[in-house]
Amino acid sequence: MKIEERMTKLSNELMLKLIDTAWKELETTELQVVERAEVMMGTFIGAAGRIIGAYVAAFEKADEVKEKVLDICIDLLRKETDTAMRVFTEKKGEHGEKE
Repeated sequence: MKIEERMTKLSNELMLKLIDTAWKELETTELQVVERAEVMMGTFIGAAGRIIGAYVAAFEKADEVKEKVLDICIDLLRKETDTAMRVFTEKKGEHGEKE
């Protein structure tokens, strides 16, 4: 699978995870949940894209190394996403959680 295809697949998976979590954690409209998830996703994917782009550019001539670097970056992105989702859930009370 090409790098672009893998990143698109990961992006789609993460967006669905963010929407699902936001929907469960917030009592709000569907549009607000999607908008919030899009903002979060943009932050994660933007940072990940820059990181991956830098590493891939550095190893442009070594396909095997690129794949290994991409795997490492994807693992890091997943870990960061899990951390961000935990923080998002913990901070939901700051945005009007009902008691």
